[in-house]
Formats: sequence, C-alpha cells, structure tokens
Amino acid sequence: MAATTPTPGDFHLPTDDVSQTLVFTRDALAMMLQHRQLGSTEPESGGMLFAQIEPGWITVRVATPPHRHDHRLRHAYEPDLKQQQREIHRRFKEGLHFIGEWHTHPEARPQPSGTDLHSMARCFATSRHSLRAFVMVILGTAKWPDGLWVSLHRENSITRLHPGKSAGLIRWLGAGWFTPFTASRRSPNPKKK
Repeated sequence: MAATTPTPGDFHLPTDDVSQTLVFTRDALAMMLQHRQLGSTEPESGGMLFAQIEPGWITVRVATPPHRHDHRLRHAYEPDLKQQQREIHRRFKEGLHFIGEWHTHPEARPQPSGTDLHSMARCFATSRHSLRAFVMVILGTAKWPDGLWVSLHRENSITRLHPGKSAGLIRWLGAGWFTPFTASRRSPNPKKK
C-alpha cells in the first residue's frame, strides 16, 4: 500500500506521543457511525480497526462492520473471535495492521464499561504485536463528536484522546504507543490467543 498523507476531511486526534497523530478516514468513520444505537431496541455493534502506519501518522483506513456470528445484545457485544483472526491475517496481507476495536453504547456520551477495559487490557497483553497501545472507540447516541470516546489501552493504563486537545491521561502516561515497523522486523499482525 502506497504511503499517503491523510486528507483534510479525515478526523485527526493527537496522541500521547507528540510526534504522532491518529487519523480516521471518512470511510472508517462512516462505517462506525452507521451502526450507532439510535433506536430504543438496537443491539450493540462493533468491529475492528485496521491502520496504515507511517512515521507521524497512524491512519485508520478500515473499520470492519459487525459480523453475523457476533453476539449482540442491547448492552453487550462479543465478537466472533475466529472471524476476527481471519480478518487480521487478510488485512495484514493488504498492508494494514490491527490496532484496536470499536463498538457502540446506548448512551449519549459513552464511557468504557469494566468489561470493555478488561477486554482491551487482555487483548493487548495476549496479542503478538509491535504497538505500545491498542485503540478503543466507543460511539454513543449524542451528536458528533460529543458521542465519541477514543482511548489508547496498554496492559495497565488508559489514555483518553480528545478532538483538538492533548491526550488526557486517565492513569499512567507512557512514552508513546507505536514502535515503527521496519521490513526486517515485520511479523504477522497481532495474533489473538
């Protein structure tokens, strides 16, 4: 995949590493936004985030849609892990790296649940990857961007990202979250156990 600078219509978020910006393309955002729980009975939806990683930019180019075998309830979402692993390998062959997950909450201004926090910490700790953090996006019902939660998750820390602001430390602030990939170090994308 050719290196490209994000376009002005993309959504940019500063990270806790001042030399990097997390960018969501319009297509990735559109996929997530179309699944918000705006109806009173709609179940949670979710998917994975795949990015092109370049010096200074982590560009989320693909947000996958919910899979038909995901377990979805009004207040719960559990992905089909076998399908996720297949998707990780397929996208890696396309030059995209798994960097995290997105899902919806049926609340205006979403915040991660205990289950969300535990799941991201476990995913980060048990996956093979060269990232210093995974990204979690939660979409609520409030208008954009008020209904948005974006955070970086490490095994024992969380950093919330805010549009147009510096990253908000929730617990421990690390030295950054991305170790640049090089051709000699490139290994298959994260493998969930």
